[in-house]
Amino acid sequence: MERTDGDQDTGRDIMVAVHPLTVNLGWKVRRLCGDRFARVGVPLPERTCVYRVYRTRQSWSEKIACSAAELRQWTEALETCTAGLIRALLRLHRRHGGTREAEIALDWNTGRFMEPGLPRVRLPGWSARNTVRSEKAQRAYLAEVTAVTEAYRPVAEEIERRVERKRAARRAVEAERRRAAERLAAAVREVGAQPVWCYTVAAGAGPVVDVRRCDVDPGTGGPEESPLTAYELDARLRELVGERAGRRVRWDRAACVRTEEDLAARGERLSFVSWWQTVTGGWWETRLASGAPVSVVHVSSYPTGYGAGGHGGGGHSCGGGHGCGGF
Repeated sequence: MERTDGDQDTGRDIMVAVHPLTVNLGWKVRRLCGDRFARVGVPLPERTCVYRVYRTRQSWSEKIACSAAELRQWTEALETCTAGLIRALLRLHRRHGGTREAEIALDWNTGRFMEPGLPRVRLPGWSARNTVRSEKAQRAYLAEVTAVTEAYRPVAEEIERRVERKRAARRAVEAERRRAAERLAAAVREVGAQPVWCYTVAAGAGPVVDVRRCDVDPGTGGPEESPLTAYELDARLRELVGERAGRRVRWDRAACVRTEEDLAARGERLSFVSWWQTVTGGWWETRLASGAPVSVVHVSSYPTGYGAGGHGGGGHSCGGGHGCGGF
């Protein structure tokens, strides 16, 4: 194989794609030997697997790390193995009456050969002699294929180990992501299930509903002061919005900060806005009111499409120089 400047040993690993090639030896043997193949119980292999390893920028390819020297070694081992398999198959073909001009390709069920047939005139004892010849040819073929595949086995096993190690690492990352998502969902549910939310409607059924946490601001203890969970609060706010078009929900800054602290205590750095969107399924659009000291929740007549929300940046999103939202 020609060596380019890019193949020089640099001591650094390179990423290469791995393409497994399953060689259907059993099908090729039956085609190459035709009717002269005698079934005498020789344990011929049905298939074997080799690996093409090459550089590529394709993102969908399975990739592993190797050195430039290993890439050359693996490529040369593949060429030696495939050449040996082709030689063994062609010898088997000729020993069953095939021609020397036959050609085959391992990676496709193609080639240029005549499938040996039975002679039109068979002398007495021909079947017995053919069986002996076929068995001898099969045993020679088995020995050749075994030697070739055993020589290639260390390369195949090393490639398989690295592919499996890469897949195991990917599975571990995916499993950790699932666990992180489960932890986040559990924290969101736990904080949302706390009966700490109270609200008051502006005098005269005005357009503003003020929401706070009773454990932060006890309030006046009026008839609307019964603490609610976030889920109960969401249902009640939707009712209030339905009673008057354009009604807004105004959040207390301290309540936003305490909610983020509750999440942080459970190991989750999530902004109040993202938490509220997750709890309510994205029904509310939340942003800072221009020039107002508190956050305002604007409600549309249909879900806004802001789904599960995302993790807030470092620090709180509310209170003391922080922002409650920011869409």
